[in-house]
Amino acid sequence: MFKLIPCAAGCNNAALSGSNLCALHCSDRIEESRRIFSLINNEQKVRDINAALLEFNNANFSQKSFAGCNFTAAVFVDCSFSGCVMRMNFFDFAVFSNCDFSNSDMQFVSFGGCSFNNCNFECSDLLHISFCGADIYNTRFSHSDLYNSRFNSAKLRDVKMDDCNVKKVFFLNTKQENVLLKSSNTAEAVFVYSIL
Repeated sequence: MFKLIPCAAGCNNAALSGSNLCALHCSDRIEESRRIFSLINNEQKVRDINAALLEFNNANFSQKSFAGCNFTAAVFVDCSFSGCVMRMNFFDFAVFSNCDFSNSDMQFVSFGGCSFNNCNFECSDLLHISFCGADIYNTRFSHSDLYNSRFNSAKLRDVKMDDCNVKKVFFLNTKQENVLLKSSNTAEAVFVYSIL
């Protein structure tokens, strides 16, 4: 698991991996994003990275394995995570725009409070995932296994979850508009909807 080493500037954020400063106090956040991406790019199995508050554009993370990493409040634009294996990672309050997670294998990943716009999770195993409080717009989960995941207090707009396993998936206080669940096993999910 990533180490919570306090930022040397004295704030409440953790220092980035390989640095004594957090992203807010480093001298060049763009350069720090490049440095962290280079660390990730050089490894097939990525472990214990702290990349909170960084921004990644057009980055290819596909086919990587991530474990115990922290990407809290990071920004991902036009990035590919296709075919990734993820275990116990934290993306809380991150922003994803035009990102591809298709054919991924994720367990115990937290996307709490995240924003997803035009993203693709099709044909993925998304087991025990937290999407609580997330804002998910124009995103596809079709043909995925969402077993025991949570969408509590999330906003789902123009979302496709057709032909998905939603057994033990919780949609408590979820706001929805134009959510497609055709051919999914909805009788085994828990729904308490709010209408947008």
